[in-house]
Amino acid sequence: MRRDTLETRAKLIEAAEQLFAERGIDGVSLADINQRAGQKNRNAVHYHFGAKESLIHAVLDKHSAGIECRRRELLDDTGESPDLRDLVCALVIPVAEKLEDSDGGVAYLKINGQLMANASYAEVRLKRARHMDQAKRMSRLFECVLEHEQPGDLAARLLLVDCMLFQGLASYASRRPSVPRAAFVAILIDSICSVMSAPPAREQQK
Repeated sequence: MRRDTLETRAKLIEAAEQLFAERGIDGVSLADINQRAGQKNRNAVHYHFGAKESLIHAVLDKHSAGIECRRRELLDDTGESPDLRDLVCALVIPVAEKLEDSDGGVAYLKINGQLMANASYAEVRLKRARHMDQAKRMSRLFECVLEHEQPGDLAARLLLVDCMLFQGLASYASRRPSVPRAAFVAILIDSICSVMSAPPAREQQK
């Protein structure tokens, strides 16, 4: 792409990222994004990205490559037989590092939190995970470590973990409680380990 095209796309992505985090995805129009990005052409977003969903993907793509790379490093360091805590750390740490990413990291957390609760866009995140190598690798490793789990039970646990991860970090970013970031992340890792290792509900009812 030409340099000016890349610069325009970057401005539109940054504007969308800010506005989605501030107002919510459904509360932002393509015209709002054009205006925030300083584009005189009212059709700039449509020209570069088409529909809003493509722009959402572009915002997420801005961060996902770095998260995938960091996750690959952590998983590679665990060796051939990672335990549950190793996997949870590899899941949490790359995302938690977005708290300190001044280039839209907190907005990324907030947008993911919105997407998982939005019936119109929840499938966007699921589609993306199916094409991300480290996300697929994480799923396979969780299945191996928790091989006793029924598929439906594991899926339910991973759904809860997804909510804890993004909603928890987004809430921490918004509220900034007195607990230091490292301590909060450690508590989050412990909590997710507890969810993943808890006995199945049917066993608890016996």
